[in-house]
Amino acid sequence: MNFKKTLKKLVWRYIKYNIVGTFVFGVGFLIYVLLFPSLGFWAYLVSSVSGGLIQFGLITFLNVKKGGKIFESAKTT
Repeated sequence: MNFKKTLKKLVWRYIKYNIVGTFVFGVGFLIYVLLFPSLGFWAYLVSSVSGGLIQFGLITFLNVKKGGKIFESAKTT
């Protein structure tokens, strides 16, 4: 596989991962802001756990349903 094609694949994977991460951060921040007045410190724990679950779900969805996996190696067999 040539270097340019491999680099393009890695950059595209990096972009997809950052889109997922930004979305998860936004949802987690929103959960934190909404729950902080009533839960205080516990709002951080709720938003962290829910963010981890959302990120795992989105990455699994992208790996299974969409073309190209986020966490696959750049090498093809």
